[in-house]
Amino acid sequence: MDDLRHLAEESGIPITVLTLPQADARYGAIQKIAFGWAIDERFDVAAIVHASGYFPLRGLDQMIAPIARKDVGGVFAHRVNERATTKKGISWWKAAGNRYLCSVLNQIVGHTADEWLCPFRAYSTTLLRSIPFGNNSDEHVFDLEMLVGCVEVHEQLADLRVPVAPDRGFGFSDCTRLAKDSLIAALRYRFHKMGFGTGSTAFNSLSYEVKSEENSSHDSLLHWLEELPRGRVLDVGCSDGRFGQLLEQMGHDVTGVDIQASPGVEERISRFVRADLEDGITRHFDNESFDVIVMADVLEHMRSPAALLRGARALLVPTGCILVSIPNIGHWYGRLKVGLGLFSYDRRGLFDSGHLRFFTRVNFQRIVAVEQLEIVRFAATSTPLVNVLTRGMRSPDEGVMPELVVPAMSRLLSGASAAAIRVWPTLFGYQLLFELRLPARSNPESVRLTRLCP
Repeated sequence: MDDLRHLAEESGIPITVLTLPQADARYGAIQKIAFGWAIDERFDVAAIVHASGYFPLRGLDQMIAPIARKDVGGVFAHRVNERATTKKGISWWKAAGNRYLCSVLNQIVGHTADEWLCPFRAYSTTLLRSIPFGNNSDEHVFDLEMLVGCVEVHEQLADLRVPVAPDRGFGFSDCTRLAKDSLIAALRYRFHKMGFGTGSTAFNSLSYEVKSEENSSHDSLLHWLEELPRGRVLDVGCSDGRFGQLLEQMGHDVTGVDIQASPGVEERISRFVRADLEDGITRHFDNESFDVIVMADVLEHMRSPAALLRGARALLVPTGCILVSIPNIGHWYGRLKVGLGLFSYDRRGLFDSGHLRFFTRVNFQRIVAVEQLEIVRFAATSTPLVNVLTRGMRSPDEGVMPELVVPAMSRLLSGASAAAIRVWPTLFGYQLLFELRLPARSNPESVRLTRLCP
């Protein structure tokens, strides 16, 4: 305590001491309590320093300044080894191991950072409010998870180069354990970003993304819509309107309907209607009809998909069509997961936590038949492995997928998947696509009347 009092007098910085029970005095747990206290007390900046002297406190003002100017939301230290001149720097094996670990973490997370684990850093409390740091580890890997959180919210960060003294208390076994925990945390974030597991670390992706990969469900539906005459399109479950915007660019007049208005949806499409799809859609469109009704990845989220199809049928012009894409639970991944007894919900994909219903080709055909619709076209999409691996990367040449690998791998996997789908579409088709139309007996324009005069 006397050392801290002397530090406060020497630096002119007021110091508040938080005394914790021994059970809670773990590295990450201490920071959680301190950050929560800083937010509750309405501080502007929270800085992490070590009173042990391993990091220079005289550099604290340089770390806080960019945040105070609101240039960035966080500043992270980049350790500089001064061993050659002072003989007091970091051990060579620590410096080499840290450089290698940082390069691996950059590849996994899809971000470029010179330092992932240096505990000398500062955050604005505005940034801290946007990161659920309470879910982070109580151990030393907390620092990495905080940086991952900054990456997830797309926060602008700054780097500060600081010389450091060696941490004699952190030996080889401690470094090895920290490296292992760091790799596990980074891989967990990558898997969450890919859609597997709870997705708690990839917390900033709320709306459904347009699947731009070749042969994806959205890509295939766009090709089908290009073949149709330009007309009125109802995009059911339009999310943020990005898919509808692509249809607008084709010349279609798009009306989107969803339970809530995502940011930017009203600027991307001609019209947005807010409605709970579970309550039906016909009452929101009195005396209206549409040439095309798109249900892209929607029916699996409904308690009664048949009721939604019935409502769409009522809004369809006699010569119109309904375009549907649904996940195929009969896909090899679904069969393997259930067969091994590993059924659990994921953040997205076949086992998306928002899916209430699961479909195969046969049971969807039964629903369509009961609702008096006819299937006039069927297709199955390939497994989006490249999209999954690169999801969350700011550009294709960042992270785990180098620039030249992505197109080559995409062509290879697309070719192999297309061949497998031709042989067995219900096993290798990741999503099933259907074009539905009214049967001939329900379409007055298709019924021919011949008068016979006596």
